[in-house]
Amino acid sequence: MTKHIALIAATLAALPLAAPAFADDILPQTRAQVAADGAFPPMSHATRRQGAFVPATNIALVAPGLKKSEVYTLLDVPHFHEGLIGVRTWNYILNFYTGHGDEFRQCQYQIRYDSHVRVASTSWKDADCAALYEQARDKPKPVVQYIHDQMPAVVNEEKPIKTLSFTFAFNKSDINSDGHKVIASAIEEAAHGSYRRIVVSGFTDTVGSTNYNDGLAARRAAATVAELTDGLTHAGSPMAHQTFSRGGRDLSVETGPGVREERNRRAVIEFF
Repeated sequence: MTKHIALIAATLAALPLAAPAFADDILPQTRAQVAADGAFPPMSHATRRQGAFVPATNIALVAPGLKKSEVYTLLDVPHFHEGLIGVRTWNYILNFYTGHGDEFRQCQYQIRYDSHVRVASTSWKDADCAALYEQARDKPKPVVQYIHDQMPAVVNEEKPIKTLSFTFAFNKSDINSDGHKVIASAIEEAAHGSYRRIVVSGFTDTVGSTNYNDGLAARRAAATVAELTDGLTHAGSPMAHQTFSRGGRDLSVETGPGVREERNRRAVIEFF
């Protein structure tokens, strides 16, 4: 029997936060604009015309300043013949459910890069798609509460039944070969186990500022969620819902500030 598993991606920085924050506080506030110049390629020219279902939070993390490799981690490869060298524009076809059963809308999304090959701007082809994205980003919101150290946590958090984890290279959110193996194990576990939801948490070590680590932890969680989502869909375990939250948890290995510690640069997958 097909199981519906709710996937909650929790992004965690290694350093304590100055003030409590809800999920949207760790996401860039930049919004993609509705294109005015109509400079979008015809969908018939796409290499992957079926498009892709991408968690809305992954799209939200595509903000000015990101490198192409980071965009690739969040959204995968572009859906048109874009190329890599000297290309300033990437085009995607992103699918959003309309709220009417299995009906979904295909939306064209464009990323433009500056002369340093960093994200300069993002845009939707039309206003209806921008609205569908905002709806997907805003729902559902995790319920959070403040605990004694001013870090928010999911209310009534349970102990996980099973936990898997893997580490990242310093200052990277790319999933390595060990990570791919762990995620494959997680997909197998979810497809055959009796779980209600999965929580994915991203962590950093203590090198870097709190704001920077928030973003890096978010990208690590987002990359893990994207691969899990794709694998679980193919395994017949569609997501009941997907969202991001932030929890207040300690480092895996206690260190002082500014310490490179691989065991703290990790993603944790918890089964409930």
